[in-house]
Amino acid sequence: MDRSKAGCADRSIALRGSDFLQLDPSEAPPGGLSDWLAARLRGAIADGRLPLGSTLPATRVLAADLAVSRGVVTEAYRRLVEDGHVVGRGRRGTVVVAAPPHPAPA
Repeated sequence: MDRSKAGCADRSIALRGSDFLQLDPSEAPPGGLSDWLAARLRGAIADGRLPLGSTLPATRVLAADLAVSRGVVTEAYRRLVEDGHVVGRGRRGTVVVAAPPHPAPA
C-alpha cells in the first residue's frame, strides 16, 4: 500500500497535483525542473485552475506524483512564496493568496 497518496482526495486542490494540472516533468529542460514547476503552478494560478484559497499538494505528495525529488517541489514553492502567490500555513499547507498579473496585450 502506498501511504503517501492515502487520504489526499478530500482536501480542496491538494488532490493529485500532477493529475489535476496535467504536469509532465519530461517537458522540463535539463536542470530546470524547479523553474519549470514554478512556471506551471504560476500559470495554473493565473488561469484559475488553482483558485485563490486553494491548497497546493504537500511537497512530498507532489514530488512522489511527479517522480522528482522533494527539493524540486520545495524550491518551486519557495519561488511562489517569494513572488507573493502562495503562503505557507504550517500544517494547513501552502495556500494560493494572489494571482500573477496577466500580461498586457501587445
